[in-house]
Formats: sequence, C-alpha cells, structure tokens
Amino acid sequence: MGDDDHAAVAGDVAMLEREVTRVLKALRSHGLEVVAIHHHMIGAKPPVIFLHYWGQGPVDQLASGFRAALDELGRGSAAGNK
Repeated sequence: MGDDDHAAVAGDVAMLEREVTRVLKALRSHGLEVVAIHHHMIGAKPPVIFLHYWGQGPVDQLASGFRAALDELGRGSAAGNK
C-alpha cells in the first residue's frame, strides 16, 4: 500500500471565509492539491467554507502541509484579517 516515503492523504477543512486563501496557500506550498472549495449551509452566519485536499509523497511532507493549514485557522480577528 504505502510506507513513510510513499504515503497518501485526503481530507477536508472547514473554515471561515477569511481563512480560505491562507489555508489554500499553506496546503499548496507543501505539495497538497486542493480538489474542491464549497459551502453547504446557505444563509449561515458566518458562512462556513469547506476545502477538500489530497496529496501523495513522504509522510513528513504531507503531515507538515496539513499542520501548516491547521495553523492558519483562527488567525486574525473576526473584525479584520491580517
């Protein structure tokens, strides 16, 4: 199936609109591909955006890419995004 040098990962991240660009950049910069960005809850305040990703490669690279995306969640304030 796989090993530490040839692993695969797939998943999704739920986030606020202001976090989408930073999470997208974090995943892509670590070689993870974004396959979809969408929302399910029309009219929800604040809107919750879902991003689906996948990647193949060394397990450390995949894990650090996902960690980098998680680190972008919750950054900044609700009033402004920096």
